[in-house]
Amino acid sequence: MTSPTPLPGLESVGKSGTWTIADQHGQTITITGDLLGLGSSYRPRHQNHPDTEFAPPRTHCSTCRWTEIRIFAVDSQEGNPGPLPYLVVKRGASAIPGEKNFVEWEGLVTGDEVLEKLTTRRGTDTFLTSPASRAASQAASFDPGLRDAWQNRAVK
Repeated sequence: MTSPTPLPGLESVGKSGTWTIADQHGQTITITGDLLGLGSSYRPRHQNHPDTEFAPPRTHCSTCRWTEIRIFAVDSQEGNPGPLPYLVVKRGASAIPGEKNFVEWEGLVTGDEVLEKLTTRRGTDTFLTSPASRAASQAASFDPGLRDAWQNRAVK
């Protein structure tokens, strides 16, 4: 279960709309605003599991399991304290039967905070994943606060 209505796709980047987003526990948030950016690690070709239809646990295949990140500028929202100017939605998606999609969202105040939310830390390394980088770079094209944060970011 991702949401009662599909999450907006690439065709909606830079456009306004109203979306209801649900997490795997059934908690929902409805927002009205602009989809500023979308990044996905999905790839159309399977990898790393030539003898099985779906990737086994702990096997990387971006056709079977992938990450999506959406950045919204929020005008109004229901189901969450706020509204805050930005909403970041992260979705861990799976096409594998029996596996759940995991969806989380967080309202944020500044463009810098959005980039902080998207930053990955592993040991002493800090970086933006490819989906996070794509979503943030798209969002920078539509929003001055995110543009400033993107152009002045410390993490590449």
